[in-house]
Amino acid sequence: MEILRVVERLKSKENWRVVRLKDVVETRREIVNPRQLDPSTPYAYVGLEHIMPGELLLRRFGKAASVKSPKLRFYKGNILYGRLRPYLDKVVVATINGICSTDIIVLNVKAEYVMPEFLVLVLHSTRFIRHATKTMRGTDRPRVTWSSLADFTLTLPPLGEQKEITDILFTFEKLRDLYSKQLEKLDRIKRGLTDLILSS
Repeated sequence: MEILRVVERLKSKENWRVVRLKDVVETRREIVNPRQLDPSTPYAYVGLEHIMPGELLLRRFGKAASVKSPKLRFYKGNILYGRLRPYLDKVVVATINGICSTDIIVLNVKAEYVMPEFLVLVLHSTRFIRHATKTMRGTDRPRVTWSSLADFTLTLPPLGEQKEITDILFTFEKLRDLYSKQLEKLDRIKRGLTDLILSS
């Protein structure tokens, strides 16, 4: 199987190098007042409620017109990392431009080192989640800060191998989405039949 051959080759990790997270990304801290945005251009708003645990790409969002307080601006290709309760594993690559909750850290990758699609896989890894969870602070609403994450070390392959890895793992994401939609369809059919059979 082609995927297994690629995985076997990548396991050698030749030319991979150890870097710190802050070496390959920078935080974007552009604050925006939603009321000052151009009303003729629809802006997306992303809160933590729009990011599902384990997802790789941003799929859900609201309207910026619905929020009043200052927010962070993000751009397509940025990574949106939910810093509240990091064990919930809420981190996605932005597929659009918009603004987001200040409970989200906006990361801009340094394209000469890393692909956003590869980095989001690292941020979903068990090792990173454990690191983030150990560094969170607070009791009722525990959060992490960028400074507590910045020195996290990761092993980074060359860009060509990053592309191969993301192609493989994003294929599984697409399969999961397809399977999930089929399950939703089956659930709707089951509910419909249940109502039809049991209605009096």
